[in-house]
Amino acid sequence: LLRALALDVPLASRVRIYYQATVSGILLPTSVGGDLLRGHWIAQETGEAQKGFASILMEKGIGLLSAVGWALLGLAGLIVVHGGMPWLFVGAFMVASLVVAGAFALSVQAATHAFLRRQFNKLRQARAVEFLARLSEAYATYGERRTALLSNGVVTLFEQGVQILAVLMQASALGI
Repeated sequence: LLRALALDVPLASRVRIYYQATVSGILLPTSVGGDLLRGHWIAQETGEAQKGFASILMEKGIGLLSAVGWALLGLAGLIVVHGGMPWLFVGAFMVASLVVAGAFALSVQAATHAFLRRQFNKLRQARAVEFLARLSEAYATYGERRTALLSNGVVTLFEQGVQILAVLMQASALGI
């Protein structure tokens, strides 16, 4: 995701930043703290704060889409194994999944960022608004990097799948 934004961060730095942020996320009250530190360290490494934070936002979006995909697969498995699922629950989950997927798709559309740019231009006096405007511009770059998004999505699906498989194997070994 960093490469898709033309950020050249050496592999050793990426690994160091990732694991330092992971440890910080474990020690801080929420995992958001680790992500904020990761964005800060990427900004220090590259001088491009908005691009660093945009890559983290995209990572979280791809992770959420992947988790929704695995949840849909799990829901389908429950319906097959146990039969009668409450269709209201299934319908609500499907609608929520479509909302998440739609929001992600909108987040990388040029029209969305053009709208945001107009709104930010009205409020440019504040420093925070200026930062958000540049963050939106950096994030908008992903709309042109669909191959990078797809490859990251496949890797994320695989990564989450391995974690799910590990939990299933532990549950099976415990007789659960």
